[in-house]
Amino acid sequence: MFDNSIIDFFVLLAFLLVLSFILEFIWFKIFASRNYQLWLFPGVMVHEFSHAIGCLLVGSKIEEISLFSQKGSYVKHRKPKIPFIGNIVISFAPIVGGIAFLWCLAEFLGIELLSSFDNVLDLASDFWVFSLENYREWNFLVFVYLVISVLISLAPSKQDFKNSFISLLVVFGFFFLLFKLGYFGLIENSISYAIDIITMGLFFGLIALVISLPIYIIKRFF
Repeated sequence: MFDNSIIDFFVLLAFLLVLSFILEFIWFKIFASRNYQLWLFPGVMVHEFSHAIGCLLVGSKIEEISLFSQKGSYVKHRKPKIPFIGNIVISFAPIVGGIAFLWCLAEFLGIELLSSFDNVLDLASDFWVFSLENYREWNFLVFVYLVISVLISLAPSKQDFKNSFISLLVVFGFFFLLFKLGYFGLIENSISYAIDIITMGLFFGLIALVISLPIYIIKRFF
């Protein structure tokens, strides 16, 4: 059970990150660089403020938050008080923060989402019903724009991976040790909850991709 959960987690996470990079490529091609950055601003805000919330949760003092600069957007902070776990929380906070933001946004705008995220393969067919019921509503259009913006900014940056690489190795090693000692039940529920969050993110990503591809094709060929 635990082995399957771990595999599912990494496969779904990989799909989500790849989807984020694909969306970034598509919209960078659609817009000029300056317009692209302006259009992406909501997603940048969610990304960086998710980092900031992660800092607060693990006791890392925030020194500077920049949303627009020559170096790009970033959150400058000190070392977290919680070792190893702290770096992971800060680096990967935008994944949880972005998905949570979109979920709350859907509730606020009155967008009725799918009631079940258990099967990723069912999302493609269910999405068409979802979009056909909502595509004429202004709140759905606002929701789609913010979904695309946030999903593009969802993936951790190279610096995020660099900051958390050693911590990830240590934590994964600790989890593997627990598994070998027969204590995998302690983290199995956390893995299951993480899978639910990522699957929800894939649903949002599917919305973004289905909307983005036709725009990209029209821009490129017509």
